[in-house]
Amino acid sequence: MRISDAMMSANYLNDLDNTRTKLDKLQRQMSSQKKIQSPSDDPAGTSRVMGYQVKSAQTDIYQKNIDSGLSFIKETLSTMSDMDTSVADVLQTITASRNANLNSSDMQNIATKIDSAINGLLDLANSQYDGRYLYSGTDQSTAPVGYTADKKSIEIKPADITGSQNIRISENKIQGINLPGSELFSTIVTQSGNLDSSSAVNSTATSSTQVYDDLGNPYTLNLTYKKTAANTYDMTYDIVDGTNTSVFATPPAAKQLVFDSSTGMLQSIDGKAPAMTNITVPGNKIEFLLDSSQILEKNQAASVTNTANQKTSIFNTLIAIRDNLKNGIAPTADQEAAVQSFYNNLLNKESKMGNVQNQMESVQTLLQGKSSNYKDLISSDMDVDVAKLLIDLQNQQYVLETSYKMASMILPKSLMDYL
Repeated sequence: MRISDAMMSANYLNDLDNTRTKLDKLQRQMSSQKKIQSPSDDPAGTSRVMGYQVKSAQTDIYQKNIDSGLSFIKETLSTMSDMDTSVADVLQTITASRNANLNSSDMQNIATKIDSAINGLLDLANSQYDGRYLYSGTDQSTAPVGYTADKKSIEIKPADITGSQNIRISENKIQGINLPGSELFSTIVTQSGNLDSSSAVNSTATSSTQVYDDLGNPYTLNLTYKKTAANTYDMTYDIVDGTNTSVFATPPAAKQLVFDSSTGMLQSIDGKAPAMTNITVPGNKIEFLLDSSQILEKNQAASVTNTANQKTSIFNTLIAIRDNLKNGIAPTADQEAAVQSFYNNLLNKESKMGNVQNQMESVQTLLQGKSSNYKDLISSDMDVDVAKLLIDLQNQQYVLETSYKMASMILPKSLMDYL
């Protein structure tokens, strides 16, 4: 095959154009410090980079969530530590006042000290972070506790302080960052165990436990579970005093419990998702939450137990102690036990929140490593190697200059040069 001058010229011009294109690409890479200027430069690399960028962005969001959540948790732990110190001081004062012969002036001084502790605890319970109340559950706009209208006792102000504030800290992990005020300031009677799925309709099971009023006086909570249909029960309850007399003028309405037939877990209470039942008897100063969510239904003999996180409200217990001291009455053993019960619960919750903080800090460290790794992977596909790029630029520039020299020797030739 004869190679004509036209073919040589065409090939030369094509090679020259390719050289210019490569040089232009290298110059743009040097200017932007990026290897990929458009998806067509490296389709596979572009796909990898896009994937890494999505994962990096998700990791950044998780890290921001954790940063915010950790700040909230640290503020919560700080207020709990202050409560810890205050209640420990109150316990020492109560213990001393019960083991000594105090005169009226001493009792008045102790009453003043306890009154100061009550107000301090109230302020701590209503602490805020970034405009949000720490212990109000999901109702972050309302102070969780405050005085009643008659200023004689302290009550829960929002309708519900049991809610959990959650953040996503990884693709598969949602973390609660708050301590619901109910766990700290309310008495929660938690039911556990099981009802018998094989029992006949109209059969009953019972359970009972002690509950206390604000003065530390004991009462008995009796619960009855009557099977009304498959996986369905009516739960009724009563509270009786030491003479077995009910504190209710009218029996409370029954609660319908429905269990999932496949898992045995409690599915609903009165047609709604399981939630705590607030039981209040103002005349007897009894108030607590009943948590039935842990009861299961199994094919075995019914056995339900009840446990309380603490005996009674710390605020109203201290108010009762203060008022008694003002009247010359020393704290009782039951009142001291109630304060100790709150203190023990407070320490347990401090430990719980400390564990949450440690877990989140561990995830934070892991995410920081992932974020750095994603950035390195993106950089390996996107960022140029400056030293190598400079050599490539010099080589292409040399090739281009050589091509120009060749052109100066080839293109001017005419027909006379071949005769």
